Amino acid sequence: MGRPVVPVSYDIFKSGAVPVAGVVRKLALTAAGTVDIPQGASVVGVYVRNKTANAVTGGIKVGTTAGATDVIAALPVAASELAAGFVTDGKPKAASARTLFIDAVTAWNSASIDVAVEYIRLV
Repeated sequence: MGRPVVPVSYDIFKSGAVPVAGVVRKLALTAAGTVDIPQGASVVGVYVRNKTANAVTGGIKVGTTAGATDVIAALPVAASELAAGFVTDGKPKAASARTLFIDAVTAWNSASIDVAVEYIRLV
């Protein structure tokens, strides 16, 4: 006998609904890249692991368009370190997935980073 199938409601605006958290990753990033956040999700935090002894000059910026800083303006990424940036406006988009653009503020400086973007699905 299998488990009963329970319909999943991601809409936190409905009684009894529980938001679903998730993470999208971009590994071994050495130049500008993107990640896609699911439809109806809001970004909670951006986590970076620098796998090299080279700091990312100026830190990492994250935006909803190429070169933008509307999600994170400058997250410092030191050599061989972990960094966390928390956002106050996660830029949710109800109609479709949201692409986030990740780039160095000044220069990559031969760094190789892993990026994990945490989100909560609202609707």
